[in-house]
Amino acid sequence: MISKLIRRARTSEIATVAKNVIYLFDNSNLKSDSFLSSTIEKIRNEHLLIVQSIRKDKPETLLEKKDIIRDGLVRKLNNLINGYVNHPNKSIQSSAGHVKSVFYKFGIGIVQESYDSETTFIDSLLDDLSDVDVKSELENLSGCPAIVESLSDANNDFHQTRLKYINQVGNNNNTAERATDIKYRIASLINDVIVVYLRAMVMVDKEKYTAFALKVGESINMVNTSVHSRSGSKANEISDY
Repeated sequence: MISKLIRRARTSEIATVAKNVIYLFDNSNLKSDSFLSSTIEKIRNEHLLIVQSIRKDKPETLLEKKDIIRDGLVRKLNNLINGYVNHPNKSIQSSAGHVKSVFYKFGIGIVQESYDSETTFIDSLLDDLSDVDVKSELENLSGCPAIVESLSDANNDFHQTRLKYINQVGNNNNTAERATDIKYRIASLINDVIVVYLRAMVMVDKEKYTAFALKVGESINMVNTSVHSRSGSKANEISDY
């Protein structure tokens, strides 16, 4: 069964899936399917709009890049702490356990939060890690203090960029649609129309639709895998789709 596309995928990722679906259809034997053809035309139009919007909306693209940096640091800190929990040195193991209990008040799941919520959670995490007792334990874990410092810098950098972006959006007129708005329309067309239709048609005419359905599914799965890899989650969250 074809999976649905995770809506919280990055704008550029959803734009890529749209481009792939269009390409696959244009090179398929399904052009005589009027319903599929009309839906692809809608996706084609939305893809043109999102490409134009991304070009105009460079600050949002910059935000995504800066968010990737801080997400990576959160995951790196999580992995290092977990590694130290199993360290043969009892002192280091104890320090890791203490720091882990603080980190897991927030957990790796904060990278799945909205931009502003993630900023707040990271600030709170950093505040807890700066506590005198926790900080002394953290300093016993080689590499962790440097990651925490980098995370602080990355979060502040993201926040400042976010403020500039909000200010810019507020000063712009609203004639041009934001890329994220178009992104959700594309995701809906793919999930609620293309995927649902292909699931049904594969059962109706397996020979005709299977090859196209499998290729569309592969394109979707590549993006979903990237999303899950970044967040550490599994593909069972209905709210994702």
